[in-house]
Amino acid sequence: MLLSLIFYIFMKTIVIMGIQNKRRDWIVFCTGTLLFLLALSNILLWIYVATRGVQKFEVHKSQYLSFFPAVLQNAFLLTVINIVLLGIAFVIFIRSTKIIKYVSYILAIFAGILLMWNVFSLM
Repeated sequence: MLLSLIFYIFMKTIVIMGIQNKRRDWIVFCTGTLLFLLALSNILLWIYVATRGVQKFEVHKSQYLSFFPAVLQNAFLLTVINIVLLGIAFVIFIRSTKIIKYVSYILAIFAGILLMWNVFSLM
């Protein structure tokens, strides 16, 4: 359900990006920023939990997963959701360079790096 909602938002974003309207471009850019911040907050939550004390990996993993509802308490699923969010944000930032040129490029670079990091963590 969540992945279908994300796919729906992605498809709507592609349709909206075709329309050359400043207001819609800003809305799409803000949507990309929101998706990027959601994925970044998930990564920062993992870093926060993993660096609190010296414990085994499984303890850190269970503490991290305890922040999420029962449906999302799966590390693989959370990583895939992060990859999808960062992928959509990356595409939005690349396509919205006419709004804020340098900010879009910088955010696209960060989203791409975090995307590669999440894909690498699945291996």
